[in-house]
Amino acid sequence: MGIHCNLLLKIETTAPNRTQEMYITIGHIFIGMLEHRLGLV
Repeated sequence: MGIHCNLLLKIETTAPNRTQEMYITIGHIFIGMLEHRLGLV
């Protein structure tokens, strides 16, 4: 999968709830950075 992506976010855990929590957290961080870059905050 990594060869098809510019950025691969790989969460190595066997607990599905931890994987979901990490992707949600990373998504919030990414959106916050984007909002800051666009001058929305």
